Amino acid sequence: MQSKQKSMKASKATLICEKCGNSLLPDTIFCELCGTKVSTASTVETPTVNTTTKETDSTPKKRTGTILLSVSLCVLVVATVIAAICIINGLNMFNNDTAFDNDYSWSSQQTIDDSQSNNSPMDTTVHPITSNPQNTEEKPPHTAIPANSCLNPGCDNSVSALGDYCAVHTCDKSNCNNEKVSSSPYCSIHKCSAITCSNAANEGGEYCSAHTCTQSGCYRIKSTSSSYCFVHSCSVTSCNNATVSSGKYCSVHTCAQNGCYNKSSTSSPYCSLHTCSEAGCDNAANGIGRYCVGHTCYERYCYSPKSFNSNYCYTHSCNATGCKNGRSGYGRYCTEHTCAESRCTSKKAVGSEYCSSHECMHGACHNARSGYSFYCHEHKCAKSGCNNQKSLFSNYCMIHDD
Repeated sequence: MQSKQKSMKASKATLICEKCGNSLLPDTIFCELCGTKVSTASTVETPTVNTTTKETDSTPKKRTGTILLSVSLCVLVVATVIAAICIINGLNMFNNDTAFDNDYSWSSQQTIDDSQSNNSPMDTTVHPITSNPQNTEEKPPHTAIPANSCLNPGCDNSVSALGDYCAVHTCDKSNCNNEKVSSSPYCSIHKCSAITCSNAANEGGEYCSAHTCTQSGCYRIKSTSSSYCFVHSCSVTSCNNATVSSGKYCSVHTCAQNGCYNKSSTSSPYCSLHTCSEAGCDNAANGIGRYCVGHTCYERYCYSPKSFNSNYCYTHSCNATGCKNGRSGYGRYCTEHTCAESRCTSKKAVGSEYCSSHECMHGACHNARSGYSFYCHEHKCAKSGCNNQKSLFSNYCMIHDD
């Protein structure tokens, strides 16, 4: 019903927009597309169209899908054709190579068989094959090697037993079938590896006896100026002796200290660590110290050097002038010069066994003081508790002398 009404409206006179050309209904005042006012003079008779808007709008979409499908099919066909051409060319090249190899092998074998059947010298020349019209390249010459012939180029001698070379070109080493090198009667495996040497290498080594280290069990090459290799040669320049075990120097140039492998000093049999640090002394250092026994302090557990004119170091030497003895206990003097008073570390007075603090103050008396008195028992007042000096002709002081 609706389609019939649309057909009837379309058959009537329609209006045309003067600006954009859009078709308009008869009663339209303004153009729906551009908005221009419609004039009645632009009326045009249009034929009846019995199609809907949906059908007109879907036509371009169908055409676009058809074009894309056609292009895809064309690309697929082209790719298939190219792949087929490549496969066919590869198969032709493989067949040509196989045919060439078969023809070449058959021709060579036929030539050898013909020469042997006629008992005539064998013609080892292979003529070019012309059976394949596509192959215009000449075939390489092929020379057949006689059976049991030496593999050395230019040698026609028969090979040795179980070998590939004749006696002239076989290594002189027993049970070796390798080829000799040009400058030696031995092969590259059994020839001495030293340059210009043609002798045989020692068993298990790479060098002959003349070039092998003299050290037992060593197969290294000798040094140029020694009978030993660089590992077993003394590291001192111009020394040809062997190194001591686990060291870098020979016994002459190794420190004489037990367990030390350092180089000895030029003027001492000991290295710089074990040589006495006293100037001009070549003796060994004492224990963990830096000086020898003759120059180390006599004090127990002390490793300091002796003081001048003393058997002890500065810390342990008696402070008395000219004394070489060590100090007594915690004092600064030796037993001979220390006060005889118990626990006193002061120096004795001249001609006395006691220091000035513990010596009797009476004239030339050198006896020890009595108690808290300044005098000894002989010169102290006999009164109990009195510390004064007694009188000249009495046993009491002037205070207590009656």
